[in-house]
Amino acid sequence: MIQFNSKYTGQYYQMTNGEVFSRTSVGIFKYASAVTGGTTVVQLTGYYEKSAAGNMMYQTTTGGWINISAGWQYQAYAPIRMYSTKDAQYYVDRVIKCNATIFENNLLCARFADKLTDDERYMLYDLQTRLDQRNSELLSDGLCSEQKVSSPPGYSAWYSYLQSFMTDAISGVTATIVVIAIVVASLSTAAYFAYKYLASEAERDVKYSEELTKELLSKLTPEEYDQLMRETQGIVTKQKLTAKL
Repeated sequence: MIQFNSKYTGQYYQMTNGEVFSRTSVGIFKYASAVTGGTTVVQLTGYYEKSAAGNMMYQTTTGGWINISAGWQYQAYAPIRMYSTKDAQYYVDRVIKCNATIFENNLLCARFADKLTDDERYMLYDLQTRLDQRNSELLSDGLCSEQKVSSPPGYSAWYSYLQSFMTDAISGVTATIVVIAIVVASLSTAAYFAYKYLASEAERDVKYSEELTKELLSKLTPEEYDQLMRETQGIVTKQKLTAKL
């Protein structure tokens, strides 16, 4: 489970031949890159997690993860710039906007998950897993207050499909998503570093989500479009859906 400690936010670490890892799932990390015969320099967001192997892994501002105890050394390259609440809130709002779009798309895709290929089902699982993680971080890392959650209007008939899909994949999902989160002013610099990467991840995921949804919609019959409209009491119409094609 990812946790947050502001003392690491914005800090630089360096290591000769330093290894950087990617996070594939909860507690699971795989080797991603290294600089052979040179020095790797990274900057931390403040997020960290204990790996399945028992190592403490720290997230970098480019989305990689490092194990500090493996030989990484703190480096005071420059004073950490202080960022305003406005700077940090910009990234929080981007995360929230992207998450909302992805969640609606995921609900639709889960409704007809049987029409997806194995690769497409893996993509749906990954998209929802990352969305759940971003949602959790907005609510629990202490950088934001006044959080509010809501459910997409008209989509309630599909919650069970997404829940079932993720449960079958040994995971879970709630029917709500963060719609408002206000950065705590005294933590704005920490929030800036923490959410800048999350915003980039969310924007990449929107593109993947739109591609997956477009592929699914191309497979639906006229009868299935009518079925979706009935299930959502006319809120989700064929016209709205085909605009994604």
